[in-house]
Amino acid sequence: MIRGLFRDWSVRLLILWFLWWGAVAAGAERETPQRLISLAPSLTGMVQELGLGERLVGVSMHCPALASGQSVPSVGRMDLPDYETILSLRPDLVLATSLTPVETLDRLQALGVPTERFAHDGLEGILEDLERLGTVLGADEGGHQLVAELRHRRARVAEAVDALESRRPRVLLLYSLDGRFSAGKGTFPGDMIEAAGGSNLAAVAASPWPQLEKEAIVKADPEVLFLSKDGCLPSGESPEAVIEVLRSDGFWRHLTAVKTGRIHFFQGTVLSVPGVDSFLALEQMHAELHGERGTADGY
Repeated sequence: MIRGLFRDWSVRLLILWFLWWGAVAAGAERETPQRLISLAPSLTGMVQELGLGERLVGVSMHCPALASGQSVPSVGRMDLPDYETILSLRPDLVLATSLTPVETLDRLQALGVPTERFAHDGLEGILEDLERLGTVLGADEGGHQLVAELRHRRARVAEAVDALESRRPRVLLLYSLDGRFSAGKGTFPGDMIEAAGGSNLAAVAASPWPQLEKEAIVKADPEVLFLSKDGCLPSGESPEAVIEVLRSDGFWRHLTAVKTGRIHFFQGTVLSVPGVDSFLALEQMHAELHGERGTADGY
């Protein structure tokens, strides 16, 4: 009888323990993440745009310094971070994009570290990710307001483009003049060009991030060049100096964009890191395509 009572109480205690642990786990899931690690520059920027930069306790080596000036440890590469460093920082959540392999995030989760992965698929994907990030971090109102403002910016550009009577100019975006890397269909820079009222010449490429052949560029004959400062503007050189070089180059000088001077430089991060600045650059692209033309130095 005593043994039976003991077994009975043991079962009850075990049940109570499972119930308590379930309640604790459920409560933990409901808690807003306070200690964040970001593996992607885009997500580091978005967290700061939401006013939550102080929650970042670690970032990947690819992320720039935080706007607040606070110093946070690096956890290594975004594709293969240092698991030991991440665990030592005791994060509530690790934020990543599709540039971090699923296997890496699976490993983190197996180690007990929660993760969230974002895709940034085009301009609309940026907005969806911003809103979702705000929800995940308990900043729903801030996320909704920020996304509403960016949608308004995009809508104003769309209205202006719809009102145009002229055709879309042929646009070539390049990250490097030597490598001739561009952004094709489905990428956020490609979306920016189309939304700004241009025709993205790299949209026909088989790869979303193609390396274009010179022959293809000559045949397409871009009317406007959008160039990344990081890859197309040598250190110490001015945009005007680079344009003069293009005008005297045996290949580039034959393009309509070079002949007419419709060459526009953008900060490299604007064309490579999706985020709030993408929509500011969208307005700048529209101005170059259908407003004040021939401006060498841009956003």
